[in-house]
Amino acid sequence: MSKPLVGVHDYEREAQWRLPKTALDYYRSGALDEVTLKENKEAMNR
Repeated sequence: MSKPLVGVHDYEREAQWRLPKTALDYYRSGALDEVTLKENKEAMNR
């Protein structure tokens, strides 16, 4: 049984196994908008 996906880090870990490298790199870069990525991570940490 796999661990539940609760936070951003859980989804990032799972994505490594499910997405092609090019798609994973795209999403890791914030889909070309790193400001939104940073804000989303900060919100999840609050």
